[in-house]
Amino acid sequence: MEIGSFITPERVAALAEAGADYAELFVTRTVMAGDRDTFEAFRADAASWRTPPRAFSGLLPAELKICGPDIDVARQDAYVREMFDRIQSLSGGGVVATLGSADARAIPEGFDRKRALDQLADFLERTATVAHDHGVRFTLEHLNRGETNVFNSLRECGDFVRERGLNQVFLLADLYHMMLESEPLSTIAEYGDLIIHAHVADTGRDAPGTGDYPFGEFFSTLNQAGYRGNCSIEAFWTDFDGQVDLAVETCRRAASAARS
Repeated sequence: MEIGSFITPERVAALAEAGADYAELFVTRTVMAGDRDTFEAFRADAASWRTPPRAFSGLLPAELKICGPDIDVARQDAYVREMFDRIQSLSGGGVVATLGSADARAIPEGFDRKRALDQLADFLERTATVAHDHGVRFTLEHLNRGETNVFNSLRECGDFVRERGLNQVFLLADLYHMMLESEPLSTIAEYGDLIIHAHVADTGRDAPGTGDYPFGEFFSTLNQAGYRGNCSIEAFWTDFDGQVDLAVETCRRAASAARS
């Protein structure tokens, strides 16, 4: 298993020094942060990184709503096509892109939930098709109820993907969100065929190794479910420079122990 981190470009060198394998980028703040010329300059810079961009999240701006009374499907599709064109150009494909995007996917207050879920299913299916055509695997991330009001657990995501027949939509397992939602880690075993990426943080969403979250159990459960993907640290970092070595080592040690 490779260990990476959700990281800003100015920290990728330190991430490499800590022994990480790859970077996970916040798309709206990097890949889609400007016009094509801005992106090409960013791509040229990223080509020299020792931790290459191999995972992508933060895909959608908050204002690009994917459910509700005023969605713009044509605008969604245009954004998604441009985004995956850029991700493919930057990475060469063979990467993972994850839909978290709490604000964009939130169901508006008072809006019919059944209709919203139909809209979400339609968006996921359309987006996964474009991702597949660009050599990118598309995942749905569960986010705790403090961040959004839909897809709050791994189980909810997995059941939705299966019930809607979204064959090109995969899942991400996130330790932090599972802990906040008190979702048993054993749930991972039920959706092992769908989980292709993982995120971790420690207590308070700080760096791995600084709290008491069960990293050993998390990686062991993933391994027993047949997981063969990678894992990104997604922490808020109270002291990045002082914590990054510990964070990478904590994840690598727990992942290695799970396989032994």
